[in-house]
Amino acid sequence: MQVDKLERKTQAYEWHMLLLSGDASKQDKEEFKQWLAESPLNEDEYNRAQTAWSAFGNIEYTDLEVVAKPDGRFKHAIDAISFFLKPILNPPIAMAALALVVIVAALFSYLSNGISEQPHIAEIQTAAFHTNLAETKSLTLFDGSVVTLDALSKISVRMDDKTRKIFLTQGALVIKAASDAERPMSIFADDVYATVIGTAFEMRNNGDVVRIAVVEGKVKVSKPYYIDGKASSAIDTKYLEVGDYVVTQKHTNIETQGKIEVDSIGSWRHGRLEYEGATIREFVADLNRYSGKSVLMKGDFSNIDNITVTAFFDRSDIETMVNALPSMFPVVIEVDSDREIRVSPK
Repeated sequence: MQVDKLERKTQAYEWHMLLLSGDASKQDKEEFKQWLAESPLNEDEYNRAQTAWSAFGNIEYTDLEVVAKPDGRFKHAIDAISFFLKPILNPPIAMAALALVVIVAALFSYLSNGISEQPHIAEIQTAAFHTNLAETKSLTLFDGSVVTLDALSKISVRMDDKTRKIFLTQGALVIKAASDAERPMSIFADDVYATVIGTAFEMRNNGDVVRIAVVEGKVKVSKPYYIDGKASSAIDTKYLEVGDYVVTQKHTNIETQGKIEVDSIGSWRHGRLEYEGATIREFVADLNRYSGKSVLMKGDFSNIDNITVTAFFDRSDIETMVNALPSMFPVVIEVDSDREIRVSPK
């Protein structure tokens, strides 16, 4: 079937908007991959749509709504212009025109509020926290949220009058987020982030594996949608409720979603290390948080990485956990010295 250039552009733009919205179903994503495979021209047009979107600052509808606040004077005008531009202009031109509308509306809004008004300067609050080997710590943040850090964990915090952000660069945390509908909280671990208003959940960043589990409330988990190992501008989104968990690895889509006993979430706070479908890398990451010896993975684990185990251990009895590894995974343990333990595939 012949597809003209304008139709192909329209298809590319519609696919880009659907994937960017986070509402694409699994079937939508499969159909998108099939559409890309139908012709190299499809991929070219999709890349152009991405480039055009990026060139105008990744404009989202929520960005346009900001212009209309507080009295909504410009919202209907933007809606109308968006409606008429899409069918008559190709995507890059439409986006350029829409960007111009946003700029003009924002300027007019500022002038109409009185030039004499002083611009609002948001107060920015930042902090960084970490824990040491075998140490856990509870903290109260600027907004009243309570964070408990697992051993050898690191976070940085940034809050202003519109956003609350926490960056978990290493380790694990359990957070009871203070409710604030005007400032949803986002917690980032590598390319994954969880967004909440007021809830409690655990996030673990174990190097290559990120795990999120909900204690109370609801959590929206997002990360870039990967196609053939490459991140696209589309967002893969999962919505979690109490007892739900997800697991994802670097540079892949969210692979696992399931249910877990709420009492086992963040069990390290109570002296237990509980695992539900955990990989050997997650076990080794925890061993390095609590063992006085460095636990090193040596060799090719590609045939072992997909093996998962459910188990629990006493946090104070790390030696038992080390000795149990060969019974859970096809590995060999070597204690090289008083300072090092090597784990190798059989």
